[in-house]
Amino acid sequence: MNWLDVLLILLFIFSISMGWRRGLIRQLFDVAAVIAAYAVALFFGREFVLWLNNFIPLAEWFPAWFSETSPLGFAVGEILLRLLGFFILFFAVRLVFRVVGGLLHSIFCLPVLGTINGAGGMLMGMLKGLLLILIIVAAGQLISTPFWQQTMQQSLVASVLLDILPVVYDQMVRFLLGNQISVTF
Repeated sequence: MNWLDVLLILLFIFSISMGWRRGLIRQLFDVAAVIAAYAVALFFGREFVLWLNNFIPLAEWFPAWFSETSPLGFAVGEILLRLLGFFILFFAVRLVFRVVGGLLHSIFCLPVLGTINGAGGMLMGMLKGLLLILIIVAAGQLISTPFWQQTMQQSLVASVLLDILPVVYDQMVRFLLGNQISVTF
């Protein structure tokens, strides 16, 4: 057992405890919020910027402030303007989900429901922690420094994950190296 094992185990325990603390309702709303926020921001980001431009002339300011062209030939100001719209919508939708999830969580804090909510949140926290550890281990395999390779080889947690989850590991490596299947909405 090395320092990486200790770090990964602590991360897993932290994920479980945060899952218990946050509860299943908040955990589910967090996942739903990310998915919904991404979809809303992706589909309506441009329209949002056009609407926002009625109040703040961002479409005039950004191209003037950032008149450079990106290596791909796009205007940097236009890219930044679209990113701004995307992020504002993304975080606004997440905020709405967080408020609604918090309200529902307060209902589920009743004695019997609170225990079920906490236990479900703990299971969700375990899954999130395991996924995070798997991502760290998969990404760690791609770092080719001698120190890191030795650390990975001596890690009990990393070796168990790489033995038990080769399919997920292979998919993660393909994703990180760019050979992933693209999913479009």
